[in-house]
Amino acid sequence: MYIEYQKGRGIKAMAIIIRGEKYYLVSDLVKILPLTKNTIRAYIRHGKIRGRKLGKLFYVSNTDLRAFLDRRDTNIKSLNGEGDK
Repeated sequence: MYIEYQKGRGIKAMAIIIRGEKYYLVSDLVKILPLTKNTIRAYIRHGKIRGRKLGKLFYVSNTDLRAFLDRRDTNIKSLNGEGDK
């Protein structure tokens, strides 16, 4: 396992890689998704986004992030009536 640090004023975001899988912090997801930290944390708590707690921080794997985005895309298409086309 190794950790990638973002350079700059202190550590602002820290993604880790475990067994070849990249895990994002909630603060990383805020930059990727159009959601707030509180919303992302609530989604993790309620199971909408699968996350893992390592120490005091929640991490979301790249695989779980993609699954969440795929589900969102499918839900949006079904709401727009594009699901069966």
